Amino acid sequence: MAPWVGSSTTMPLPAGDLPTVHPAFMEMIRHWAWTTVRLTAKIFFIIMALLTFLELLKTFGWIHPLVRTLGPFLRIMGLDQKVGFLWMTAVIFGLSYGGAIIVEEAKSGHLNKDDLEILHLSIGMNHSMVEDPPLFLPMGIHPFWIYVPRLVMAIIVVRLLRLWQRYVSRSRLTA
Repeated sequence: MAPWVGSSTTMPLPAGDLPTVHPAFMEMIRHWAWTTVRLTAKIFFIIMALLTFLELLKTFGWIHPLVRTLGPFLRIMGLDQKVGFLWMTAVIFGLSYGGAIIVEEAKSGHLNKDDLEILHLSIGMNHSMVEDPPLFLPMGIHPFWIYVPRLVMAIIVVRLLRLWQRYVSRSRLTA
């Protein structure tokens, strides 16, 4: 047990003397700090690269053809084409990296509250569909069980939320 836990005795230090810190502890703290700085820098550069990539897609007008290609699938999922690129970003890159892009687009004001709510619900169930399988496939999990239940549940829940939103908006109009 550590000497400071449960000890009722204290050892006074002479005035001016400071306890020494073990060199291994300081080395561990230095290593932790350096590793944290490197990880933060990596995340920063990944997010900046993704945001730059998004801006290039916008500049060259490639977002609309991508979203049009996904159009039929987005309709099945119950999503509007306005959120198609954000949904695709979250599915491919996950929420860690795709989240920055989603926040940036949400701040731009192009999407209304209901569309964002439905997007968040859908990607909450379907994020990292490219990242996660390499983790689960080696465990022997069949790809069907990695993809299909998530997609089906997202479709059902998004459709139910759309129905609820319509009900609430109609009840506001009649009230």
